Amino acid sequence: MRLLNVVFIGAVFGVLDGVGIFLEPKEPYKWQILCAATLKGVLVALLTGFSLAATEMKKQNKLRSKVRDLEPLKDVIAGRRHRNAHVHAGAFGDGPPDLRGEFKGGWSPLGFREVP
Repeated sequence: MRLLNVVFIGAVFGVLDGVGIFLEPKEPYKWQILCAATLKGVLVALLTGFSLAATEMKKQNKLRSKVRDLEPLKDVIAGRRHRNAHVHAGAFGDGPPDLRGEFKGGWSPLGFREVP
C-alpha cells in the first residue's frame, strides 16, 4: 500500500462526494463543505487501506508459518538431513539405536508405538 496513492484516491472520491453542494445556489459555506467532504474521503481511504494491509499481513504470516513447518519434511523427502536432525533421529528408523529409545517400533505420526 502506497500512502500517497491512498490519500490521493480518497481525496478524489471526497471531492466527487462534496462537489454536489455547488449545485445549490443558496447554500452558504460551500468551500468548507467541500473541504470537509475531501477530508472525510481521505480518512475513509486511509482506514480502508490500513485495514486491508493488516489483513494481508496476517495472511502472509500464516502462510510463512505453514511453509516454515514444512521445511523439515521437505528435507526428509529430498533425503537430506536438516538442522533439527538430532530431534528427529530415529523417526524413520535411520538414527542410531541409542537415540531411538527403548521402543523397538520407532516413531510414527501418531506417537511412539511398540512392535509386538
